[in-house]
Amino acid sequence: MKKIFLLIPLIMFGIDYHSYKDAVKKAKELHKPVMIEITSSHCHYCKWMESTTLQDKEVVSFIQKNFIPVRIDVSKEEIPKGIEYSMTPTFIFMDPKGRIIKKIPGAWKKEDFLKILKEVKE
Repeated sequence: MKKIFLLIPLIMFGIDYHSYKDAVKKAKELHKPVMIEITSSHCHYCKWMESTTLQDKEVVSFIQKNFIPVRIDVSKEEIPKGIEYSMTPTFIFMDPKGRIIKKIPGAWKKEDFLKILKEVKE
């Protein structure tokens, strides 16, 4: 029963994002990969994904359990050194040592994004 109540805030509020600096530190401590979402306030596809796929309870739960999530809005903040992207949205996955595992550009439906997340996790 306690587990159900612990998941309710995650589902109600979506993904609990961290700052890049904190995520890198937590990734080392928890031995989890970092998922960086590169977004922009004027990006239609970013807004679509944030209001659909990234609000889905299965996606939120999988991300919270398996990754340290970061959201960087390039219209409001600078990209950390070593992070490169060519479009928004782009999802960059880094191992706990800071090495890029995979870079996925574009907006994705729930099923496709879950498949990507599971592949990265393996």
